[in-house]
Amino acid sequence: SINGSSSCQKCRQGSFSASAGQWMCSVCASGSFASLPGQTHCINCLPGSAANHTASSACHACTPGRFADTTGLTQCHDCMMGEFNAYANATRCLSCAAGTVTTHTASVICHTCERGRFQDVMTRHNCTACLMGTFSQLNDASTCVACSDGTLSNVTGAIVCIPCAVGTVTH
Repeated sequence: SINGSSSCQKCRQGSFSASAGQWMCSVCASGSFASLPGQTHCINCLPGSAANHTASSACHACTPGRFADTTGLTQCHDCMMGEFNAYANATRCLSCAAGTVTTHTASVICHTCERGRFQDVMTRHNCTACLMGTFSQLNDASTCVACSDGTLSNVTGAIVCIPCAVGTVTH
């Protein structure tokens, strides 16, 4: 006797059948998913998420410090140096403000420059010491201030200017 099929089975999550008469389900490609059984196609992961393997039943949200800016991605991207993202499901990273920096990729926060240091350009990853003749008393400075007449800073990274000694002046 010949045994034929007496019923059809739905394709499992993470797989699909696009047309009638199929004898096997196809798996979803990386970057796409099928969340329910019996799907006729897979859905691309939305921006802010990714699926890094085939036969996915869901896309995973990008973690803070990472992002996915288009549909169908297989992995989330790290925020670059000088950028950050504090939230999951991000579609982009933000640039650190002047006076702040990141110390690594995939940052979730920007750190302020310490007193005596500054950062004047966005998307940088290091703070610069104030030059001799300038100072910064502030954390997160975007510039250093020139010492006023009669005062000086003879070191880099000064947080104050000191008065000239009796009998001396600045040029």
